[in-house]
Amino acid sequence: MKQIAPVILIMFLFSCHSVTTPVLAKDSTTISIVATEDQEMNAAISTARQSLSKFDSALASHNPRYTFFALKVRFPYGNDNGEHIWLNEITKSNGAYSGIINNNPEYITQIKLGDTVAIDNAAITDWMFLDNAVLKGGYTTRLLRNRMTGPERQAFDSANFYKIED
Repeated sequence: MKQIAPVILIMFLFSCHSVTTPVLAKDSTTISIVATEDQEMNAAISTARQSLSKFDSALASHNPRYTFFALKVRFPYGNDNGEHIWLNEITKSNGAYSGIINNNPEYITQIKLGDTVAIDNAAITDWMFLDNAVLKGGYTTRLLRNRMTGPERQAFDSANFYKIED
């Protein structure tokens, strides 16, 4: 299984917080808690959804420069909560996507790392692929990266095998 690392996991929680709150997950990775009212994050999700055709075109092109196709999908839990999880090894057939869970869910119990799942198109909250190791898409990841302190961003960038162009 090809993994995209490090993965920033986003969970939208019903809360009054308007900032990103980093927390340590059960598996010791850092996850970000983001309020459902976060206007910047909602705008990033909207941009991703509106530009999904770019992802589709790249996926269908079979261009060898394009690698590591992934979709971020919201899995609901509890009252008004959702955990946003990256899926990789994306395929699309008859307009329907499927992919493999690429990070350990923190709150969702019906899926686990490595599971293959059908993707509800309405639940897609971001997309990404690499073009010669340069990130395309990844709007929510870019936003969270922009919210990091200088040292956090430097550590994030050095841990990645892809480049994020501003």
